[in-house]
Amino acid sequence: MRLINKDLMSNFLQKTSHLTDHTKTCYIGSLDLYSRFIGDNTPNMENVKAFMTDLEEAEYTVNSINRHIFAIKKFFSLNGLEWEDTIKAQFVNLFDTDTPTISREDLGRVIIATKKHGNLVDMSYLALSSIYGLRRQELAEISNNRINKQKSTIHIKSIKHGLDRDHLIPDQIGFIKDYNFEEQKLPTISLLFSKIALLAGYNRESGEGWHSIRRALVSGLFDNEISDASIEFFMRWSPKNISRRYNTQGKNPSVADAKIFAKHPFLPFWESKNAFI
Repeated sequence: MRLINKDLMSNFLQKTSHLTDHTKTCYIGSLDLYSRFIGDNTPNMENVKAFMTDLEEAEYTVNSINRHIFAIKKFFSLNGLEWEDTIKAQFVNLFDTDTPTISREDLGRVIIATKKHGNLVDMSYLALSSIYGLRRQELAEISNNRINKQKSTIHIKSIKHGLDRDHLIPDQIGFIKDYNFEEQKLPTISLLFSKIALLAGYNRESGEGWHSIRRALVSGLFDNEISDASIEFFMRWSPKNISRRYNTQGKNPSVADAKIFAKHPFLPFWESKNAFI
């Protein structure tokens, strides 16, 4: 990385040493981009504004710009540099996303092809993604100690302040209990998605990845008329109000999951040889 200023960067890294490796990597990536833009100039609000304009002209998404600005603002703050309050995150329309959603039919074809041509690694991670809707980092953090073979459950930790909970492992994907999961690097998990798509002969869209399956799962559960509270609990989202906390968190996870599995949009693909069911 081309350092903005060695002393400023050293101070920033020291004060963010308690953060996760993933968060630090994101910060450094944003600061590297900003550093390349300003060159040998000293960080200041004028070149921050110019950097934002450059990102907009390069058609970066609002989410990406917000992420870069957040990192730079934190860099300024921890180094005691002046920051203008007018520079802030832009509004994000939650119904507008740059992450495409894979269709039920396409995911069905991928699952069937992976069962036929893939190995236990491919099948296990695709099963975790399509059945539980794990994010990429959540997939990367799965290890063998999360799986209880006797109870047939898997413990999933949410990375975005959601619920950490045990999930029932349905018989259709019971093979994941035979795979020796170890924590992985994020690029490895990204490459795995590319490999699975290539193996299945699936021509994926730009930006399509593990999160596309997560979005498809949520849409499928809504389409199958699963209640909002049950979807929130299954997807490990933090309930939005106290009534839903009482309604969901006291449930036996195995009982709650069994009800979801009865209407799960992708579970049937794991037990069928035919993608079109």
